[in-house]
Amino acid sequence: MGNGSLTQWIVACQCLENSVSTPAIGTVTKLCSTCGKAVSEGRQGSMTQWIFRIDTCKCANPTVIFGKASGVPAVSAFDLPDVTSTARYGELSSAITGGVVLNDEPGLEVDPDKFPSDRYKAVELLGQGMNGIVFRAHDTLLARTVAIKSVRVSTKLTAEQVLQFQREAKATSQLEHRNLIQLFDFGITTGGVPFLVMEFFRGYTLTSLIEREKCLPVILSVQLLIEICRGVEHAHQRGVMHRDLKSNNILLLPPDRDEYWSCKIIDFGLAALPATSLGAADKRESAMIGSPAYMSPEQVRGYSIDYRSDIYALGCIFFEMLTGEVPFVGDSALATMMMHIDQVPPLVSDRKAGLLCGDTIDAIVSKTLQKNAEDRFESVTELKEELKNLLVQVESEERSKLGACESEPITAGFRKNERRKPKVVYSLLFGCVSIVLLAVLGLNAIRLRPAPKPEPNMTATMHSDKDFFGLPPVPEDELKAHSYPMTPRERHQAGLIEQDNLYLSKNRNLYIKGHTLRGGADADDDSLKVLEDPGKFPQVEELAMRGTSFHGPGLRFLSNRPIKYVDLSENQLSLSAIPLLAKFSELTRASLNHCVIADGSDFTPLGGCKKLQELSVSDSKLSDGMVKQLCKTKSLLSLNLAENPGVSDSVVADLCSLPSLGSLDIGDTSISSRGFLQLIQKRSLLMLNGNTIPLSDGELLQLIDIMHAKNMQSLSINCNLISDEAALKLLSLRSSCAALALRGGRNFKGGTRAKLKSVWPSCFDFDDTRSPRAGRD
Repeated sequence: MGNGSLTQWIVACQCLENSVSTPAIGTVTKLCSTCGKAVSEGRQGSMTQWIFRIDTCKCANPTVIFGKASGVPAVSAFDLPDVTSTARYGELSSAITGGVVLNDEPGLEVDPDKFPSDRYKAVELLGQGMNGIVFRAHDTLLARTVAIKSVRVSTKLTAEQVLQFQREAKATSQLEHRNLIQLFDFGITTGGVPFLVMEFFRGYTLTSLIEREKCLPVILSVQLLIEICRGVEHAHQRGVMHRDLKSNNILLLPPDRDEYWSCKIIDFGLAALPATSLGAADKRESAMIGSPAYMSPEQVRGYSIDYRSDIYALGCIFFEMLTGEVPFVGDSALATMMMHIDQVPPLVSDRKAGLLCGDTIDAIVSKTLQKNAEDRFESVTELKEELKNLLVQVESEERSKLGACESEPITAGFRKNERRKPKVVYSLLFGCVSIVLLAVLGLNAIRLRPAPKPEPNMTATMHSDKDFFGLPPVPEDELKAHSYPMTPRERHQAGLIEQDNLYLSKNRNLYIKGHTLRGGADADDDSLKVLEDPGKFPQVEELAMRGTSFHGPGLRFLSNRPIKYVDLSENQLSLSAIPLLAKFSELTRASLNHCVIADGSDFTPLGGCKKLQELSVSDSKLSDGMVKQLCKTKSLLSLNLAENPGVSDSVVADLCSLPSLGSLDIGDTSISSRGFLQLIQKRSLLMLNGNTIPLSDGELLQLIDIMHAKNMQSLSINCNLISDEAALKLLSLRSSCAALALRGGRNFKGGTRAKLKSVWPSCFDFDDTRSPRAGRD
């Protein structure tokens, strides 16, 4: 067969394996007393041993000891788990009786074709996902607890599943660091299912810690990220990029007998390896992979990435630890990914008031989340050093505050020379005593203080620094009714007005929130005249006039401002609206959804907006002529034309002429299946929604052929006319289409739906029962 990849070995003939004799029961096993592993004697053994030989001794001068002849090889006392460690992690208790390692914990019933039960006893199911399943198991040879991960097989193994396991095994085997899960062995079961044997770590994910605590103390967040950086740094130094760093792939164990937290990075299934590791087998350098909330802009676009893509993910994790949420959360995975491309990341200090060292933290997070990889930290080492400097600064501020403002209840760090503080019970006791003392002191202060002077009218003064009309505050119960975690947009849509709004009209129909100027239902064009002087309220960069009495002429009052985002949805727009909108040279996003646009409106001036990247004009009665004018805006990355039945195939060539168009929605237009297939060939297009355009079996096969030559982040199609046999052909796109939505398909058999959902779990979420639309080509 010659040289080949591990994938080839797995699917190759196994006659050789069957012909090799395995040691009979009673054979004496040679073990090394230094490392506890078997001393290799050539090729005798299982295929598992031939692949990596991780379970065999690598010592220069092994000291051989002999296990007793028995059904299970014996081990020396050196090989047994430390008793304290066993007690701490709740692992299995073991003993040696007559040379046989005993474990009294009952085992699980597992399929020997899918689990290496010849050496390992499955004890507990730790978790399972779409492609993998993980057990806690007992290694009967070395008397230790391990974690075994194998492919979750429901049908025949795909090449992609095997390649991903090969990649994870190769990546993890090259790494050895305290912050990375260690790989012990890799092999194939008797049924041909690949598996990994890894270090067992009884911890919980960073995601679960954040969900429980809402957000983490600054000092703990910095300490954790430093440790994560150390693990990633080790991987990068060996040419391994993780490419799927996220809080759910970080395992933690809080301090117990040790004086510092334990932290482990897991799941290298999407890792990129040095060119020599996998040779031509790894074709995914430019594929779109990762988790939407943590993907760098270059990952979303499917571009080639380097180590700085991992740095971007670390920035998202840092932001999440400090605030309790990731920087970008859209209405869908697709929307979230697009936000990484075209939205400015929020500041941590805007999400968390009173943040320690807020300016420094904002600077570090902002640098990690730069859209251009060239503007990020050069390496994880550079980021780590910045964090270490930040840690010193945070500790200094903590000492200076003497615990007056922000308490840090979880401060046991990673520094080994720092003794752990008293346990939680003592901390709670101290807190209670402090509260009692403060209460006593407070009562004494009240008795000693002179009688207070009459308070001024709070209704007129409470907002004097924010609301120059001196309006009364919004009732507190109204604010609490919809508190965190609602987003600012959700709060606005719910009609909630927060107390830090800056009102520009006595009827509260116009106000500034952060950088956004917002209008209420009665806000009209003349309302904006108060902002005619650009020197007043210079912070305004966004305009949100959705569902108001605004028609467009009022935009002239903002023409000298650096407006970056405009939402004029649900309004009647006059002929002057689009030309005035085009005067905003800094405009990057615009929403004109559900609008009544004046007849004769010309969208050509938008071509002068060189920074306009995202435009949404759904359900606004667009014509082909209007779309052709829109296509003069060559900077567009995302375009939403949904629910415009006046848009037809005649605009397809114009849409294809947009050089950087990455996301397009043409649902509920009059574009045919022929136009849909023409659009999907556009190489820059990563996301396409055509879920109201029914495809025939033949057209679906054409689409699949096209998709084999490109990668897509998201694709939505209509399946009303597609047979089960043709639908199953979609499974061949599992490596080239990250997210697939299938509308219709209600006639598919249960087995067909189950197979498609095993690859794309959400593929039928938008299923409906409408009939295919008539008039298709």
